[in-house]
Amino acid sequence: MSATPEITNLAYASLVAFFLGAIPAAYLASRLHGINIFDVGSRQAGATNVWKNVNRKTGFIVFLIDVAKGVLTIQLSRYIFEVSGLWFLVPSVAVILGHWFSPMTKFKGGDGVASLGGLIVGLFQWFALPASLVAIAFGVPPLRYKFAHPSLQAGVTGWGVLLLTIAVAGPSDQRVEHLVLYVGISCLALAVLLKSVRFHRRNAHFFNEEEELEAGEIEEHRTAES
Repeated sequence: MSATPEITNLAYASLVAFFLGAIPAAYLASRLHGINIFDVGSRQAGATNVWKNVNRKTGFIVFLIDVAKGVLTIQLSRYIFEVSGLWFLVPSVAVILGHWFSPMTKFKGGDGVASLGGLIVGLFQWFALPASLVAIAFGVPPLRYKFAHPSLQAGVTGWGVLLLTIAVAGPSDQRVEHLVLYVGISCLALAVLLKSVRFHRRNAHFFNEEEELEAGEIEEHRTAES
């Protein structure tokens, strides 16, 4: 499959990944607008919360930064620290942990969904493009208003498209390695999902307020369409 990297290289790659993940882009960006992102909306330092409670432009910038964390983790691991194959999963876990528990914000953070997306792009490169386009399509009108939970629908559909792309279009000499990597990154995605669910349950009153606002927005859009 792949050669074992030097343990020091793997450790450095993971350390760099953790501190990349720990950069509190959502917190810093919201502070520039006089808002503490941990005091509004879902109380999470993520692009979605910035999008809803600061402004959309800033939310989009935070989203790009968080995606870049994942992409850079893989690229630095590959070209600087000579990590390859299944060993990419070690710094991948580190960048998500950094995003979850940033030392710069008293070990608070966000879900890590955008950074997970960046990891997928970094790992699978062009094979992730169809899945990315499908996921993005669910996040913008009109599809966004057709589903009760567009983010979940986007994730599930995109995940299936990624698997299909790897299985059908992936080079035969790398297909097995890509599929095993897919299983590994799926486990990390499951951890991200479980953390998100746990946070939602513990802070249900915050999310109920957000869902009521979003439901009103969707109903207003549907009324305008009719």
